[in-house]
Amino acid sequence: MGQCTGVKVGAAWVIRLEGSFLTDQDAVLIEESFTPPTDVRCVVVNWSGILIINSTSLGAVMRGEMDITKRGYQYRNCAFSDRAARIVRPFRKSFPWNYFDTEELAVQACATASVRDS
Repeated sequence: MGQCTGVKVGAAWVIRLEGSFLTDQDAVLIEESFTPPTDVRCVVVNWSGILIINSTSLGAVMRGEMDITKRGYQYRNCAFSDRAARIVRPFRKSFPWNYFDTEELAVQACATASVRDS
């Protein structure tokens, strides 16, 4: 089972994914992590700890991104592990990944993101 840790870092809500995300329960865990505090500008998903992720859990990340952008937050991905990079490669052409090499760079980009309207 995977683990999702959400932590506020500067103007960002950072979700750190670690382990294997292979069950419906893992997908729910991901969906629940996309609940940022109201005083952040964006959400950053850190993929560095991913061992494996199935399509249901990957879909949960995509749904989370769509939900938070509809709510006015910016979205960033960062630190794909080698395995995560191979897994998401087919989706990167058709999905707005907003990718940064490190969590620090993604969080810095959040500092200049526009504040939510609502």
